[in-house]
Amino acid sequence: MWGYSHPLDLQTEVTQREDRISDNLEVLIVGAGDARHIMKTLASSYTHPDRSITYHVIEPTLEQVARSILLLSICLERNLGLQEATRYYLEILGNTLLRPATAKYLAKCTKQLIDIPTRTVNCPWLSLEKFKHKDRDNLECIFKFWRNNGVAFTWLEGEPARSNSTLINNIIQHGSGFVHYAYLGDIVNGPYFTWAVTEKKEDKKLRATDIAEREIMRAIYEIRTREPLCEDYVGAHRDTSILNGVIVNEMPDIEIENESWTSIGDKSDKEKISWVEVPNHKIIFHPATSLESYKSKCEYVNRFNLVWIAHNMTKQLENLVPLASTGAPVIVESRKYIADLRKEDLKNFTEELKELAQKNGLRSLHDFDSNEHVLARFCKN
Repeated sequence: MWGYSHPLDLQTEVTQREDRISDNLEVLIVGAGDARHIMKTLASSYTHPDRSITYHVIEPTLEQVARSILLLSICLERNLGLQEATRYYLEILGNTLLRPATAKYLAKCTKQLIDIPTRTVNCPWLSLEKFKHKDRDNLECIFKFWRNNGVAFTWLEGEPARSNSTLINNIIQHGSGFVHYAYLGDIVNGPYFTWAVTEKKEDKKLRATDIAEREIMRAIYEIRTREPLCEDYVGAHRDTSILNGVIVNEMPDIEIENESWTSIGDKSDKEKISWVEVPNHKIIFHPATSLESYKSKCEYVNRFNLVWIAHNMTKQLENLVPLASTGAPVIVESRKYIADLRKEDLKNFTEELKELAQKNGLRSLHDFDSNEHVLARFCKN
């Protein structure tokens, strides 16, 4: 439900390769697992000349599509405070348990997002037009499941928490309820390291979560203001209980466990999400079936200025390379940060990737080794 590599400013990746850049860029992101590359590119856009960017995104599951929409909505929601948005983003991204405040926000937000697949609410930065009606109905079901479900847990040293239903897979509506397959797969790395892996400062006082909080706060701030974030501003928004190492302030009232997290009240029913305007950016989600079909459609062949591919999508290179324009960068995520792989596994991945790239007409831009490099960069001949 999250990625294995750091977020990229995709505009920088394109401009490093091409001397003459079009005013309209189209990038294809396959299997990223979350919206980190879009968020980073949005945040960095003020450092580049104004140009229109269309992000075409393909994810293996609809749950990942829904999570990406939710996380982007948090970043762009105008009415959230900077620290508030940062905390909601971090918790929903990777915590199995949510604080009551976050759980209530999730219920409130998804109640609004339910209307996007049905086109009841206009979302100017998002398009789901490529999905069939059945897929859009399933997306609506996922948002409804997130709104309605939560199991309460009580920690003696803290306030009650709710389960993070956005981490559940294969959600299907069954009658008046839902069935699902709970959590799929093994968690082999944490959700926050992708935002901390490029940190160069050797500050042993900061954990990966601290750095991730700072970087996500920076990205949200830059998206909203289109100017760099002052480091002192980050410190001013840090929670004093975290800075001072305080875990328990007081014993919780046991009655709080029975507080409803879906009863938001009549006022919020009238409220609509107000997003920050990003007029030059559009995010289009495509169904997973398009992986095999688009290479046969003229409108997609040689279309994209950049293609980013996840480590578990390398078998799709033969379907994806035809979609890249001549000379376009093709970036493939390595398996360096998958903790349960050994050196020989990474060596095999490196050899297989090089063979696939050569077979499909890609030229390597640097010597790639999955033991050392996070990304493999290629160029379409």
